Amino acid sequence: MPSAQSLYIGYDNGDFLRVVQLAGPYARNRTVLGAPDNAQLAIQLVLNGAAGRTETWRFLDEGRTVVGERITDNPTYDPRLRPWYLAAMAENGRIITPPYIFASTGEVGVTLAQPASSGRNVVAADMTLTAVSHYLAELKQSWTYPVAVAVFDTDRQVIATSQPLPE
Repeated sequence: MPSAQSLYIGYDNGDFLRVVQLAGPYARNRTVLGAPDNAQLAIQLVLNGAAGRTETWRFLDEGRTVVGERITDNPTYDPRLRPWYLAAMAENGRIITPPYIFASTGEVGVTLAQPASSGRNVVAADMTLTAVSHYLAELKQSWTYPVAVAVFDTDRQVIATSQPLPE
């Protein structure tokens, strides 16, 4: 199974907690998120407080020591308005979004989400299509005969493949 780029929870009051990988296949996220070079994980926390909304990014190194932090006031991100949150709440069960561009990293991927046991919050994971394609390529190498593996969306369009598609 490909590794998730990020894991998160959107709360029914607009709070949001997310952990983002910054190492290995997700090292590009360091630059996109403005993380220190030695950061391996990023934690994003959006909270509603008495003084208003704040967004905190904490960056952790391999030993899980905080190596950077950034705080902004009045962030516009609200998980309750995102398609993954709305779909999981409407379905009242597990959903997989169609591919879309992730708000924080600009990469294309899908979100797997479902309501938490309380029924008021939504837990989710993002997987980039690049990571899915790499996983399919690794899976393909384990077989002893020539094969190509692909993932299709509901419109029968290829969204990830173990090898490049012909032009």
